[in-house]
Amino acid sequence: MDATLAERQGTTEMSHSNWFYLISAYFLAFLTMPACADTDQDRLPYIGRPGQLPVEVVTQFLKSRLSGADHFVDYKTLTIVQHSKRREMSDQVHLIVIQKGLLDDSIQDIRWRLQLRLNPQRRWQINTVKEDFSCYRGHKDWSRARCS
Repeated sequence: MDATLAERQGTTEMSHSNWFYLISAYFLAFLTMPACADTDQDRLPYIGRPGQLPVEVVTQFLKSRLSGADHFVDYKTLTIVQHSKRREMSDQVHLIVIQKGLLDDSIQDIRWRLQLRLNPQRRWQINTVKEDFSCYRGHKDWSRARCS
């Protein structure tokens, strides 16, 4: 009976040891991952749901960027402008989304420029996203460079 208890304890200790190494390996892998400044680019092409308008697709795509934790808004104004080459709805549109007056000590405004095209399944698809910054310190004009 003592041998069985020792075997169980040994197995438990080995399991804890294995968990420790597994968690350590995941943590180290996370720390060594390259920083992805273009995480939005990694999600392209992004295809909206059937029946969605371009502005709905874009706000869904940027949802996590437009609100913080607990859906807290940390900017003063949000502007969304949609452009198309023709007056009637075309199969290609450009949207500009601007957050102004961020509650941040370095970033003043963020702008996203997105190109969408209606795909063969008649769903709006985001093909291009460009993110620009206007800073309180450093560059004041729009730039792809992050604020310091």
